[in-house]
Amino acid sequence: MYSKSLIGSYGSVVKSFADQQVTAGDPNSHTFTITVHNSGKSDADNVAMSDAVNTALTVTNVTSAAGTVGHTGNAVSGTLTHLAAGGDWIIT
Repeated sequence: MYSKSLIGSYGSVVKSFADQQVTAGDPNSHTFTITVHNSGKSDADNVAMSDAVNTALTVTNVTSAAGTVGHTGNAVSGTLTHLAAGGDWIIT
């Protein structure tokens, strides 16, 4: 599993990829998960995230149960109006 973390004093962003290896031309889908965590003592408003997926891969879909997410090419982005203290925002 691939995981990349960006940690600040008020939160973290973890990007994980369950597959160890992807073969060129593989017809199977592979899923990245981005978890934005608010570790601050207060709720966070107007949260934004962006990520550039390696161009060796092709982004076909971005989803989340909350907020607005999408992609332009391999540039993934999203906004969330409110993230409670201790809460997570999950993007796949």
